[in-house]
Amino acid sequence: MLVIRGDDYQSWIYKTENNLIAVDPWLTSKQIFPGAEWLLSRTTDCNHYLVENNLIDKVNYLIITAHFSDHLDIRSINKFSKNIKIYTTHEASKVLTKEGFKNCCIVKPGDTYKIDDLTLEIRAAGKPYHTTSFAYYLKNDFSCIYHEPHTMNENFISDYELDALITTIDQVKVFGLVEVSMNLSKTAKIIDSNNIKYLIPTGTKPTKTKGLISYLLKINEFDEKKFQSINVACKEPHNTLTI
Repeated sequence: MLVIRGDDYQSWIYKTENNLIAVDPWLTSKQIFPGAEWLLSRTTDCNHYLVENNLIDKVNYLIITAHFSDHLDIRSINKFSKNIKIYTTHEASKVLTKEGFKNCCIVKPGDTYKIDDLTLEIRAAGKPYHTTSFAYYLKNDFSCIYHEPHTMNENFISDYELDALITTIDQVKVFGLVEVSMNLSKTAKIIDSNNIKYLIPTGTKPTKTKGLISYLLKINEFDEKKFQSINVACKEPHNTLTI
C-alpha cells in the first residue's frame, strides 16, 4: 500500500494495485467556511497531489471523516463523479446528498467494509469529536494504518500491529481548554506504547488557519528537534510511504 500526502494540511491518498482512495480531499487553492470566509479560511501553498498528477478521475473511493468544511470542502468534492462511493458520517451525507452524490455509505464505530483488496474498519473518534467524526483502520494482508484526524486517548491500544499512525502533533485548544488537536508529546507516547513503525502527521501548521475562529484557538506547534527519536513519514506535500 502506498500512502500519499495530498496537500499541506490533512488530505490523504491510498494507492494499491486496484484502488485509489482519497481522504478529506482539498483540491482548491483556498478552503472557506461555506458562505462565511470571514469566519474560517485557509490558503494552500501547493497544488493537491491529485490535481498535480491529473488523477481526480482515477479515484474510485472517498472517505470523508467529518462534515466540517476543512474535511468536507464541497467545491473539491464536486470535482468527483456523483456516483463515487463515499464512506462518511450522517451529517456529511446530508450535505453530499443535497449536492447530488448518490452513493454515500453512512459509517458507525464497529462497521467493517471490504474495498476490493482492502478492509476498512471504523472506530469512534476521540473526544470531543466522538459524535461528529470517526477514526478508522485501513488494512490488507501485508500492512495496517490507523487514522485519527483529531485526538486520541493517550491509553490507546491498537487492535492490530500498526505500520503507520496518521494523527495530530500540533496542539490546538479552543478557548485554551478543549483540546481538538494533540501535541507531539502525547502522540509520541501512543507511538511508543503500540510499537508503531511510522508517525504520519496530519492537521499540520494550524496557525495557517485564518478568520474569526482562529482567535479562539490556543496553538502550540510541534518542535522539529523532538522528531529525532521518531520515524516520521510524509511530512511534506506529495511525500509518499510504501508499507
